[in-house]
Amino acid sequence: MSNMISQPAFFPAPGQAVPFTAWSQPLALPESVPNTQPTVSFADLLSQSLDATNGQQQQMHSQIAGSLTGSDLSMVETFSAAREADLALKLTLQIRNKLIEAYREIQNMQL
Repeated sequence: MSNMISQPAFFPAPGQAVPFTAWSQPLALPESVPNTQPTVSFADLLSQSLDATNGQQQQMHSQIAGSLTGSDLSMVETFSAAREADLALKLTLQIRNKLIEAYREIQNMQL
């Protein structure tokens, strides 16, 4: 039994020519794709996302208060609103965690 690991056929061995000529050519955008800047900035997108999460939290609190005071809301609607608000908050926290992780990674880069 050999300790050597064989390379898959689509990867050339060191020193061999690349079998596909497309790999040696730079990629280009197709002519149909316009090269434009995004119309909404990342800060605006983040702000809209936080506003939507906050709105869902407020809606959840008002539905819970309404069901406790005897309004015309069913328990399914109340629990559904709570679940949606919970998922939105969890997503927002994960985005925040990824942003902090990226910031720390950039901080640790050596120039």
